[in-house]
Amino acid sequence: MSFANGLNGLNGLNGLNGLNGLNGLNGLNGLNGLNGLNGLNGLNGLNGLNGLSGSWNAAPGSALTIHEALAGLYAPPSSLPGPVPATEQDSLARWSSDVRARILDAELFSQLAFSADPANPRGFIVHSSQQSWTSEPGGPHLSAQYDPIVTMVPPSIAQLGDRQLALVANAALLRGDRIHEILGQIPAPLPYLGMFVPLSEERTRWTLELLSTVFRLSVFVEMAFKHAFSLPRPNQLSPQINPVIPTPMHGTLPSGHATEAFAMVALLVELLEKAGAREAGRPWRERLFKLADRIAYNRTVAGVHFPVDNAAGAMLGVALARYLAARCQGSEASCHSWHFDASTFCGDEPDGFFDHAALIRQMDIGDGPPADAAEAGAPAVVAGLSVQARLTLGSSGVLGWLWQQALAEWA
Repeated sequence: MSFANGLNGLNGLNGLNGLNGLNGLNGLNGLNGLNGLNGLNGLNGLNGLNGLSGSWNAAPGSALTIHEALAGLYAPPSSLPGPVPATEQDSLARWSSDVRARILDAELFSQLAFSADPANPRGFIVHSSQQSWTSEPGGPHLSAQYDPIVTMVPPSIAQLGDRQLALVANAALLRGDRIHEILGQIPAPLPYLGMFVPLSEERTRWTLELLSTVFRLSVFVEMAFKHAFSLPRPNQLSPQINPVIPTPMHGTLPSGHATEAFAMVALLVELLEKAGAREAGRPWRERLFKLADRIAYNRTVAGVHFPVDNAAGAMLGVALARYLAARCQGSEASCHSWHFDASTFCGDEPDGFFDHAALIRQMDIGDGPPADAAEAGAPAVVAGLSVQARLTLGSSGVLGWLWQQALAEWA
């Protein structure tokens, strides 16, 4: 029943080839790379993924002899269990975490759709779909309304080969200082959040499952964008870019690590703020987003991502976190549709990088506490990023249930 088996929900993404594309190192390599989570004093359940073996581990031979000695001749039961719970979420706490993960994924993924951008043939959109039954002469008809969550336009390869490539080459100077971080952050970034906020299976199991859910959502969506754009990696544009880790075998934009790190941090920050937790203050918020930014930039230092990949991933991650929070809370959460033109970013951003604090200020629209004041000289907005519309999303019973369980851990 270990929480960590919630990460097994990643197995539901087998269509992504075992998530091998996450890092080019055979994916999560049997999830062994997640042994680093042991430092959180409670995620040891990942060792061997014992939860998948069932609720007991008796040796088959012993089980056979015990059955023969104690079961006796079969007799029909004198009574049967009562009816199933009235609502589907009433059963969620009874399931193992890996089963819950698949249920949550089905709830999330079934409400998403992808398409090209009709306004720009180079663009790509992830939509939220809201389904409803309508009465028609031939009988009930299921219809859906599609609202863009994120619309993204990629940069040209020429733009990547210009200033962006030089920024990757220059970032290699930091490898000596950051190599241990780069290697440690190849798997999921979850362990690093525990450096700033107390996370453990014993105390915050539902928060960890919620963060794992947004991680899986991020992977699902980011891979669709990566495939749609199919942009080359830095070392495919120059033989002088020599990554210190294997180059992932999928497109470069958006950065998966940036998407996942910013999604997990944004969702955790919103959860802490809604719970009124001690860790909801500005010092924690600032450091958590700085952590996400550092994880993202480490991929540029490693030589596998352009800075614009990180900007696209950060924006996508925050948008997905807000989307998931809205699906959990309904009208109590703020969620907007966003447009990011990476081509404009490459052309207009003064130094080719994005300012994560400016991005968060820009995306905090009527959301949570007042946005932190910009430092002197800091950019007001991220070039190419604009809000499109506020989204009104229906809440989900199963997602709302998980949110409430996680919320109670910080009250």
